Order: sequence, then C-alpha cells, then structure tokens
Amino acid sequence: MVGATDWRGLLYGELLLVVTVTAGLGFGKLLLAASVPERVMRYLLPGADARRGRGGLHPDLLFALAVSLGSSRAGAALVAEAQREGRLSRREAVFGTLLQSFPGYIKRWLISFPTAFGLAGAAGAIYSLIVLLRSFCRFLFFLALLRKGPSHDLPQGAASGVSHPPFVPGESATLPGAEPGREDGASAKIRDSILPQQTHEREAVAQGPAGGVHVSRGRALPLFRTLARTLPLACFVYALAYLLSPSIQAFLQEKGASFPLLSSAGWTVAAASFAHVNAALGVAGGAIASGALSTAQGVLALLVGNMLAVLSRVLRQDLAFWLGIFPGRMVRSLFVWNLLTLVVTMAVTVALAAIPVLRGW
Repeated sequence: MVGATDWRGLLYGELLLVVTVTAGLGFGKLLLAASVPERVMRYLLPGADARRGRGGLHPDLLFALAVSLGSSRAGAALVAEAQREGRLSRREAVFGTLLQSFPGYIKRWLISFPTAFGLAGAAGAIYSLIVLLRSFCRFLFFLALLRKGPSHDLPQGAASGVSHPPFVPGESATLPGAEPGREDGASAKIRDSILPQQTHEREAVAQGPAGGVHVSRGRALPLFRTLARTLPLACFVYALAYLLSPSIQAFLQEKGASFPLLSSAGWTVAAASFAHVNAALGVAGGAIASGALSTAQGVLALLVGNMLAVLSRVLRQDLAFWLGIFPGRMVRSLFVWNLLTLVVTMAVTVALAAIPVLRGW
C-alpha cells in the first residue's frame, strides 16, 4: 500500500510532468512560429538545406540538438511541435527525438564525472566514462539511421541534391519551375512526404492562391487542445508506473540476484542505484575502501545497478513524457527503439565489465 510520502511524491511527479510537457510544447510552438530554427541555422550553418539533401539533418533537428544541451526534454518537445506542423517526417521525428538524450547527458556528465571519481575513485571514473561512451554509441546509431533514411522523406530538390529554400508552414511548397495553377506529380510527392497527417491533429492541405500546396495554419490544433488529448494518458501512465515501481524494482532485483558474478556487497551497490546514482557510488566507494569489492567488481556492480534503474526510469519518466507530446503511434516507435538500443548497449557493457571480474583482476 502506498503511504502518504509516496502520494506526495506522485503528486509532485505529476505536476512536474504537466509543467514540462506544457512548457516544452509552448516553447517549441513559439520558436517555430517565429522561424527561429531556420534563422539561427541559416546564420550558423549556411547551406544546411542543401546538405540535408545529401544526408544532412533538418535545421529544426540541428536547433533541437543545441536546445538539448540545456534540456533534452525541451529539445524533444521542439521536435514534436515541428513534426506536428509538418516540417519533419515521422522518421525524422522518431530518430531525431532519440538523438536528444546525448547532448543533455553531456551537460550532466560534466558534473557527474568529478562526483563519481570523488565518491568511488577509479571505479566511479571508469563507470562514468562507460556510460558516456554507451550514450555516444546510441547517438551515432540513431544519426546513421537518420542519414540513411529513404529519399522520399525529403523534398524533391533535397533528394536530388538541388538547393531549395527551407520549408516554412504557411508558405507555398510548389517546386521551382512548376506550372502555376496545377499540382504536378512532384508537388504531390512533396505533399505526401513532408506534410504527414497525424490522427490527433489533421492539418488542412489545400491549394494556395498560386496553386502551391501549403499547410493551413488556421486549422492547426491549438496548444490547449493538444494538451487535452495527450496529458490525461501521460498522467495516467506516469501514475501507474510510479505505483508499480516498487514491485518492478523488486522483480528486477530478484531476477538479477541469480547473476553469479556479484557478491552481496555488489548487490548492495546495485540496489542503491534505484535510490540515486550518487548513493550507489557512495556505497561502492565504501565497499572498495574496505576491501569487500575490487575496482573491477565495483564497476560491474555500478553498471548492473544502472541497467536496472534505467529500465525502471524508462517506464516511469520517458514513456509518460513522450505520451504528453507525441501521438500514440509515434510513442510506440520511440519506446521500442529506445528500449531495444538501451538493453543491447547495457548488456554489452555489462558483459565487457564482467571479463576482468572473471579473470580475477
């Protein structure tokens, strides 16, 4: 049964979720309405649109990555709003969102690395570097998937390497040289590829005054209607995951207890990761100093604890936030890709960390 303190924690988490989702989407809508990503990227990276046709990233994604250095959730919300307005394809939005975690982690790592070294010595430093490398590998993987995406995700000019002006919702998307007054096959291809229609936000695609295809901004769903559709489910999933977290953690610890390479001291370190990484680092540092764990065993225990805590966090935090900013189909893709790559990379790092323990180093 959940006690009073747990209920207060649940209410605080729900409030934080509502605030971050609302602020993130509102922030993204304001930036996109003012064409800030295009203006900034055009100034910092001239020719970004032409490079996009050769496998480069959309200016909105580049700008979101810069925003993620401050807050990965703000970057993800910016990507969600750009996809909602038809500026990004579904593929770009999925993998572009998953890119945002690495810039956000770099900022935290600059603070967490000295802390890890101070609390657990060499074991903490090695652990921190491994987690950074793991996050970087996932970033490169998602970046490769984006760059090798199908050419029909791009406007016609970009697919052929021809420079074209950046697409701005509300402006004509007719190809240069197209005959005014009619929509040719290439224009229809643009409409079907770069203006994806979402179930929860049907934006009107109509003929402009000159015959060009454009998005009708007047029929775009306002922010409060988007929140009314997404927040209830997001809050429900967060509450469910929060209340089930103790059971999930107990289950993970019970199944992980069969892992033979960790002693009781190692499992104490791993279990402390559910509370906070600094708690686990402190326990690991004390166990290494007392001789209960070697440096290699400390690194392994920290990585195992991180793996268990991350799996619990994905269900409680990431999934709920994505449900607040994306439609359900997008969330399914995000969740599967995120969980799959996390499990693979974490399993690989745990297996590599187990080698020194097996060799008795």
